[in-house]
Amino acid sequence: MQGRILYICRQNNDFERFVAIADAVNKSHTQWLFHTQALERVKNRHLAGILADRKIPLWDPGKFCLYFKSYCGLNRLARTFKSRLIWKMGQWFLSRSEQNVKSLASTILNRLNPQVVFFCYTASDAPLPLYRELHAEVRKRKIPVFIASTGIAAYATLTSSRESIIPTAQLPGDVLLSPSAQDFEEYYLPEKTMKGESFSKLVAGDPRLAKPFVLKVRDYYQSSPTLKVKPGLDQTSAVVFGSNVPYLCEGRQEPQDLIVLRIVQWLAAKNVHKIFVRFHPQTSWTPLRDEIQSVPGVVTCSEVNSSELLSVAQIVISPPSSVLFEAMILGKKILVVDDFTGKTSTFQDYGVNTIESKDLITQDLESIDNSYSLKPVIKYVWGDLETGDCRGRVCSKIELVLEHRNSSLTLGRIETQLL
Repeated sequence: MQGRILYICRQNNDFERFVAIADAVNKSHTQWLFHTQALERVKNRHLAGILADRKIPLWDPGKFCLYFKSYCGLNRLARTFKSRLIWKMGQWFLSRSEQNVKSLASTILNRLNPQVVFFCYTASDAPLPLYRELHAEVRKRKIPVFIASTGIAAYATLTSSRESIIPTAQLPGDVLLSPSAQDFEEYYLPEKTMKGESFSKLVAGDPRLAKPFVLKVRDYYQSSPTLKVKPGLDQTSAVVFGSNVPYLCEGRQEPQDLIVLRIVQWLAAKNVHKIFVRFHPQTSWTPLRDEIQSVPGVVTCSEVNSSELLSVAQIVISPPSSVLFEAMILGKKILVVDDFTGKTSTFQDYGVNTIESKDLITQDLESIDNSYSLKPVIKYVWGDLETGDCRGRVCSKIELVLEHRNSSLTLGRIETQLL
């Protein structure tokens, strides 16, 4: 059934998840992907190529607001000419656009008139004013809302500390897309939700980790003429990911960067000539990063999407991180360097090579393999779904919403019928 679907993003992770869903939704639906920040700030905008194949427009507020469009243009000029005066002019236009978020939100919804809207999980640091206003207006108009949570939370958590993790407040909606079945059980059950908010039903699993989408993204990068990273010919290429685990080391970044330094020094000693390093985008600079960049063979890739790096890497080395789930789906050789969780991380349970950084000196490069099992991964992320692709269930729920949108049947009853 023909429908109009609007995806509203506020950060990069939202973008990836929504592209994954949009790619799976039937082509007969009209879809838009709207980013509340300037598109030039979306580091993984190159995934827009997948959207373009499906003829799905990607817009930011500049499409609907002249003030915001002027801000983006002046901001680009300010960076080009390194002009603080032009930057200040751009900030004036940005402030004017922020003063009119209520009317801007109404304009966007009036022009697009969506029948289903996807929002993301909102953390305790409240999202942008336009994002909040769009959500309020959508709820006021009684448009069905799907809420997509951010990344998998429990993958590296100490068993003893899981009870201390409190889920932050979520925007209210009708259907929750939990990042994993286990996260839902631990954090999102109705009796554990905050402010009395609950959802009609759950869709478990991270859409961007669906195997068909992961393989499509890999093929997209491998065939792209604008690939930013190139593996060395006849050389072993490794990608090293830095972590962002705020509950470890009292939130200090230096101990986590120290692990990365030990990893790249070990790889260099093993004559690995291409070592791509990508720090987590939400972490800050530390003096150790200068030392990391000075190691022979290291190429830092802060502006490169993790999926692009995975498309060229032969070996993936990282502290416990959700990016490892994608690496496992691709069948990469993986080494988890875990100094913090007492080797109780999920990845060791899957059969992934797991050691502490102090033991790297005894680790043979040749012994890093991909003999881990994907079955427990699928159960952990998607529950009992054998195909490991939650997007099909998302599509089914969308279809039911559209089918009954003009009847008195509530979304909760629709979900009950589906399950």
